[in-house]
Amino acid sequence: MYFSLQEYETRLAKTRQAMDAQGVELLFITVPSNMSWLTGYDGWSFYVHQGLLVFPDEPPIWWGPEMDVNGGKHGLKKDSRCGYPIGISYPPDWGERTMSLRSGDTTVLEPNMTFHFMPGLWFEDWGIEITESIAITEDEPECLASVPRELFVKG
Repeated sequence: MYFSLQEYETRLAKTRQAMDAQGVELLFITVPSNMSWLTGYDGWSFYVHQGLLVFPDEPPIWWGPEMDVNGGKHGLKKDSRCGYPIGISYPPDWGERTMSLRSGDTTVLEPNMTFHFMPGLWFEDWGIEITESIAITEDEPECLASVPRELFVKG
């Protein structure tokens, strides 16, 4: 979790207050960034169906792929995934039996493999994510897009 249990409880209370003000009896969250803001959960499989059910007076319930269960447990930190294959294998087979750019994956990178490379850092009040489609070559990764490299600061 990227913030304290107290911060989680504060965010959950604010969410429930907003639900009550709008007469919402059940909030169903499916956007990964919204789940992360509320709970600190950073799903590994953001491209498959998953969600968070928020009730007025019961603990929230997360549902998603079994392989992501540990990512939702308080106090556990996921390996820092930074990419997945694209090309003929995309979309992934939903069982995630393809390689993943994360610690512990032993797949050998070979020329002509292609990936969506997306390292990110997320903190309590800010974050950054950079995405790039790349091809593995003999020497170094090759960017597959030719776009200006600019930094935009949102204030």
